[in-house]
Amino acid sequence: MRGRCPKCGYIFELAATLDGDEGEPKVGDISFCINCGAVNQFDGVGVSPVDVSKLDKNTKSEISRVRRAWLRTKG
Repeated sequence: MRGRCPKCGYIFELAATLDGDEGEPKVGDISFCINCGAVNQFDGVGVSPVDVSKLDKNTKSEISRVRRAWLRTKG
């Protein structure tokens, strides 16, 4: 799995689920860029931007949790 964040251009080579499992993402899976914090969605070719406001409540909550943890690592 290799892709590029459409917002910052960061190249990623691995993906993991929110549970920490590594594997090939499926079309529609959400991606969080560890470089810039952009939220994207796997589209079968790579990732494309996603409108977070259109995601379900549980997904938004998980994104918020990941974003807070990410911000703590940024210092």
